[in-house]
Amino acid sequence: MDPLIIGVLIVTLVVGWLLYKSKPAAQFVVEIQAGVARAKDGKVTEAFLNELTEQCREAGIRTGEVRGLPRGPRIGLWFSPEFPAEVCQRLRNWWGMNGWLVVPRSSQRRK
Repeated sequence: MDPLIIGVLIVTLVVGWLLYKSKPAAQFVVEIQAGVARAKDGKVTEAFLNELTEQCREAGIRTGEVRGLPRGPRIGLWFSPEFPAEVCQRLRNWWGMNGWLVVPRSSQRRK
């Protein structure tokens, strides 16, 4: 095999791995199963789970995932493809009024 191709392949793999590892860890992960929101990782409020469940019920979303990703001092919401744009926006609006700030993962473990 050509050494240039091998070199390009190695560089591509290293860059891909670095990009994967540089993604910020989710502050929380919520799964939607049978239309019901349940915390999978991290801590979320009951009010947030209730709002997610209600929005999923109204939109007919049966499965999916919502992640809370650090965006500076705030947490931004990421939605799996099952969530239509209008539901994402309603949940972001709710989050803007009721959401919380980033808590370092090390602080969560000490509690």
